[in-house]
Amino acid sequence: MCAFFNNDLPLVFYGSEKHIVPLYDKSNPIIAPLASIDFTSGESCAYLILSKDDIKELPAEMKKSKVFYCDDINVLQHFKNNFLFQQSTGDMATVESSIIIYNNKKVIFASNIVLTDDIIGFQGSHFGWITPLHQDDLKECFLRFKPLHRVMMFF
Repeated sequence: MCAFFNNDLPLVFYGSEKHIVPLYDKSNPIIAPLASIDFTSGESCAYLILSKDDIKELPAEMKKSKVFYCDDINVLQHFKNNFLFQQSTGDMATVESSIIIYNNKKVIFASNIVLTDDIIGFQGSHFGWITPLHQDDLKECFLRFKPLHRVMMFF
């Protein structure tokens, strides 16, 4: 079981085994963390968990919610194809929102995230600050995530 609080929203993940995919080869400047994942077989989903401050900064087209969810295989496949990043040597000082991606009941990617009209970026202890190569395409994927407005438990 994994439990944490995102501001005042408790999130509890039961049976959330982690199998974080390898992020990149240091000889290649492109990071493609979902390249080896087949979202067309098994169960897959992604959660976007936002801090109160980050909700205000969401792209204008997104509904305002603390938690977004996506289990649409077509969206996840499109997401995977656009989940390509440029390596960076920097870090973002404060990133409070998170993204968690599951495949077959295993966490395969977890990171902090900034998602605004102008900036999409990910901050993680294994890779620092990374920005997408195709920001507009990745933003379109996030626009297809569904807002959740209830207490959640994941098994």
